[in-house]
Amino acid sequence: MRQVFKAPSYEAAWRRFRWRALAHLGALLGGVFSAALLTFTRGAVLGGPGCWRKYLGLSLFITVPLTSHRVTRWPCPRCGHPFHQRGNVALCTTPSCLHCGLPKWAASAHAQ
Repeated sequence: MRQVFKAPSYEAAWRRFRWRALAHLGALLGGVFSAALLTFTRGAVLGGPGCWRKYLGLSLFITVPLTSHRVTRWPCPRCGHPFHQRGNVALCTTPSCLHCGLPKWAASAHAQ
């Protein structure tokens, strides 16, 4: 009996990438929203008019690089190498994998 292999679907992998990208955007927008909120309240809850800056800076210092790293190091569904990074250069706006050329949002391995 002959085996027939289906082309792998990349939908689940792209959903994971979309989640990572939205988490990064949320970290950026959350930082801006937090700055606006803390500016409005003038840090009364945190211990003084200028105290909010160190808490905001600390939270952005942790979340933004972490989520950015997770987006740039996301593995390509086809080849497994980082989709947006080659060597020390990361290009998050690239339309295709920097290693195998898989187009962004491709549904299967045969997309070119």
